[in-house]
Amino acid sequence: ISNCVAIYRNLSKQNIWIQCFLKEQKLIEKILNKCQTPVYVFDIRELKNRIAYIKENMPEKAELCYAIKANTFITGEVRDLFERFEVCSPGEMSIYSELEMPEEKLVVSGVYKTPEVMEKYIKNGTKACAYTVESMVQYELLKGLAEKYGEKIPLLLRLTSGSQFGLNEEEILKIILDRENSLFTFSLSPEPMACAHSSCRPVASTPENKETIL
Repeated sequence: ISNCVAIYRNLSKQNIWIQCFLKEQKLIEKILNKCQTPVYVFDIRELKNRIAYIKENMPEKAELCYAIKANTFITGEVRDLFERFEVCSPGEMSIYSELEMPEEKLVVSGVYKTPEVMEKYIKNGTKACAYTVESMVQYELLKGLAEKYGEKIPLLLRLTSGSQFGLNEEEILKIILDRENSLFTFSLSPEPMACAHSSCRPVASTPENKETIL
C-alpha cells in the first residue's frame, strides 16, 4: 500500500511494529518518542476530510448525526461538523456536558431509557433537539414526564424495519394523533437527518402543517 508507512522502533526494550496510513513519517517518529506504548494515533485531518467528502455526496437537505459512542474522544474536535450528536447513556451525557457541547444538537437516544435518568434530564430542563422513541413504553414514559414538569419535548419516532427495535406504523400514527392532547412537539428541523441505524427511519412533523414525514 503506497500510503502505508511501517516503522520499527525499540521502546522499553520491546520490538514494536506500527503500521498506519499517516503520510508524515516525522510526525510518527515524534509520537513514538513522546508516548508510551501501546499508543493509538487518530488523524483528525483525515477525519475532517472524510466528513466533508460524505457531506458532498449527500442530498442537499440531509444532516449528519454523530453517535459519540463510536469515538467519544473526538467529539470536541468535530463539534462544528455535525448537525446532531447522539447520546445513549449517562456516561456519554457526562462527556457531552463536560465538553460544553450545544444542547440544541443533542439527541437523547437508545433502546434502554431508565425512568430515573429521563426524569433527571427533563426535570433539569435539558434542551435536547430530540428524544428518540423506540417503543410505546418509552413514549408513555416521556409523555408522563413532560406532563409532570410542564415541558415540551421534541420526539424522533423510530420506525422499525421489522426487527424488535422501533415502532410499527400503527403505533406511530397513534402517537401523532395523540399529540393534540399532549405537551409534545414533533418538530426537529425541516430538513431530514441521516440516521445512525440502518433499521431506523426518522419520523417528524413540522409545527406549521403537522404533516408526517416518513
